[in-house]
This record gives sequence, structure tokens and C-alpha cells, in this order.
Amino acid sequence: MSESQGIDSVNSVRIRSNYLVTNRYGCFASLSSQEYASLMRNQLDDKLYSKLQDAGIVMTSKVAQLVQDKNQSLFGGTSLHIIIVTLRCNQCCIYCHSASKHETAEGYDMDEETARKTVDFIFQTPSEAINIEFQGGEPLLNFPIIKYIVQYAREKNLQFRKKLHFSLVTNLTLMNDDILQFLVKENMGICTSLDGPKHIHDANRKYLDSRGSYDDVVRWIKVIMKNHPHRLNALTVVTRYSLDHAKDVVDELVSHGFKKIWFKPANFLGFAMGSWNKVGYSPERYVEFYKGCLDHIVMDNIPVRDIFTTFILKKILLQEEPNFLDLQSPCGAAIGQLAYRYDGVVYACDEGRMVPDDVFRLGTVDQTYRDIMTSPQTCSLICASINDLYLCDRCVFKPYCGLCPVCNYTSQGTLIPKLPLDSRCTILKGIFTYIFDKLLFEPEFSQRFKDWVDTKNQI
Repeated sequence: MSESQGIDSVNSVRIRSNYLVTNRYGCFASLSSQEYASLMRNQLDDKLYSKLQDAGIVMTSKVAQLVQDKNQSLFGGTSLHIIIVTLRCNQCCIYCHSASKHETAEGYDMDEETARKTVDFIFQTPSEAINIEFQGGEPLLNFPIIKYIVQYAREKNLQFRKKLHFSLVTNLTLMNDDILQFLVKENMGICTSLDGPKHIHDANRKYLDSRGSYDDVVRWIKVIMKNHPHRLNALTVVTRYSLDHAKDVVDELVSHGFKKIWFKPANFLGFAMGSWNKVGYSPERYVEFYKGCLDHIVMDNIPVRDIFTTFILKKILLQEEPNFLDLQSPCGAAIGQLAYRYDGVVYACDEGRMVPDDVFRLGTVDQTYRDIMTSPQTCSLICASINDLYLCDRCVFKPYCGLCPVCNYTSQGTLIPKLPLDSRCTILKGIFTYIFDKLLFEPEFSQRFKDWVDTKNQI
């Protein structure tokens, strides 16, 4: 027997008959009870030592390189820039995170001067890639400013030569042929919301006169998917109305040709704070909904993959960071994304601009990128998103997870989470446990999950 030389501290949890063991770098191994007991006694035979070495639990030069690669996001500069061109909206969704204003309201649109300053600020990032994402409200209510920003940013990029990309988050109800032609010409990605079948979507997403928006949204989904199927993605926000209809929600999205889908739990932000008794639910209920969706996709061989699950699988199976800012430590606030309000106020992230007070406000576009990124406010927020808390340090899922200061603040009134009371933590633990259970013990799921992260086999 040999001592476990080269093995860093590990965390573990029992899943079915085996023990899942992970280290801080995201490497994992599934051990029998006997193997786990040998590891805990610090006595390994050659076979077990070799198994742990192959899994990356034993520190090698390969693992050291992995650590370096996983932390590249800390040094590249902010790449995602979310511009709120207007806070006005023609809808009043019951969970609206941004607490949008009536479409006739005044004083909530970005003007050309602020747009120009915002683009100038964005191009100060050292990142080689810039993704400018237009949000609202409903951004198409201020479409002329979208066109202005795209034109000005492209002109500016003639000097900087960055990898410049644009995307739009829209409810689609104000789409027309001219707008779509512009989006296609500019190679702009489009993301919309489709919350499931008509009765669910219309319960969640209503016009200002209380009519449901499903029919108008689906009409434009069909147009775009017919002519530009790779340009459009759909996000589903899960409310209480969705919970008993996991299969129906999946089938609705697949029926419109979507190959990638995302089921996002409703956040305690914006309008959702006032309607939580109507739309909210326990974290355990969301996990059950999530399991129902994934079980249906895999067991019934539905030709679609879940984006959120794929991000997690890349972290687990490939030990790589998929640039998903919500599951990084520190999270992507400021260092990965910044949000710019219609009046030029800069926030640490998209969710941060939705918090009623100024906790996540970093400054304005009249300042320099360097001044904002090195400010005490920014540094404090970044520190608050590092999952080095005691309970995180003891969690087997730590290397795949990340904290969200915004969720902590809105639900608990503090940037430092009380994890036993944190619904986000409960949801993520449930999802991680489910994924590992399926990976380790159910070959059909394991193969499907591996296909999702294999670029040769992706849908």
C-alpha cells in the first residue's frame, strides 16, 4: 500500500452505491465503498492510485495546465456588453425582471450621444472579442438607436479590429420584414421568449391590454425558422404555470424547430418580486420540472439539447470553461459582462441593473473603463462572487458552480449568501446530483450527454 502522494484535498458525496469524489480543479472519480475507504485512510494500492491519476485527482502537469486554462477568463477583459436601448415595452410580463415601463412613457430611451459614448467605452476593453447585446424593455421600440450603434461600432472597429458580434433579445411582436432584413444583413443573433404552449405563454407574457402574445410570437418564429433557422434561439422562463407540463413545454419548443433550448427559473427581480405568490415556487419543484424535461428529452429520444445542461457537462466531462458567466468563480460580473442603461449608467451585469437600489451600479460611460474596473465597488462585487465560503469549500460540486451576488442580495438582503437558505444553491445541487447520477449509472443518458459536448455530434 502507498500513501496518496500528489492528491490534493477532495470533496465527496454518495450517489447510489458509489462515492463521487472531486477536487478543486473539476476532476472527478466514481469510487466503490472499498476504494473510497482506502482513499480516506490515505492508503492506496497501485490500481487505485492509477485510477485517481487518470481521473486527474492526483496532481500532474496535465492538471496544472488545466488550472491555468480554467482561469483565463480572469485576464481577458470584458467581452459581453449589454446595452439597454430603452426601458419601454409593449408587454407587461408577470415575471419581467427589468421592471419595464409603459411603451408610451418618456425619458427611457437611449439617445445618439449616449449611444456613442457607450460604444467608445466598450472599445476600451482589452478583450479581443466584443459581443454587443441589445436589450430592453423591448429594444425594437428604439430600433433607430440599434442601427446607429451597429454602424458606429463597425466604423470604430476598423481601427481596433476586434471580433465584433451583435445579438438582440426581443419578444418578436414588433418585428417586421425591414427589421429582419437588417438583422440578417448584420449577422445578428436573435433570442426570444417562448414559455411553452399557448395557455402557459399567454399566462406569463401579456400585452399591456392583457391579451396574450403567443400567436404573434409564434408567427415570427415560423418566419425566421423557415428562412434563418440558425439565427434564432428561444428561452423559456419557468413559472408556477409550467411546473406540471414539462413534456408539453419541451414538445412545444421542438415543434417549432428549435434544436437548442433553455429552461430558466424565474428570478426574484423586477415585477416577479410583486407577483411571487402567483408565479413563484420552491427550488425543489423547479428541480423536479428540470428532471422531467431532461428525462423526456433522453428517454423519448427528442432531437434537442438543453443549453444549460451542456454548459455543465463541458465543465464536468471536458474540464473546460464554456464562458458561461453564471457558473464561474468569480462570476462574470464586470470581468465578463457589463450592462449599460439607456442613460449611460454602467452596471456590473444585466441582473444587477434590475436591482432597485445602486448596489451594482459601477459608474457611467463618461468615466474610463480602467477607472470603473479598478474601483473599490467593482473589486468588492467580484470578491463577493468567489465561492470560497466554508460551505462551498466542503461541497463536492464547487468546481462546477458559482455564486450570484445579485440573487443573494435580492433574496437575502446581503451580498454574502446564507447558503442553507439559498434557493439557487438548492436548485444547482439538485441539478448537479441528477447529472452525475445519470452520467455514472445510466448508459443511455451518459451517451446522450457525451454527444451534447462532442462538436462532431452536436445537433
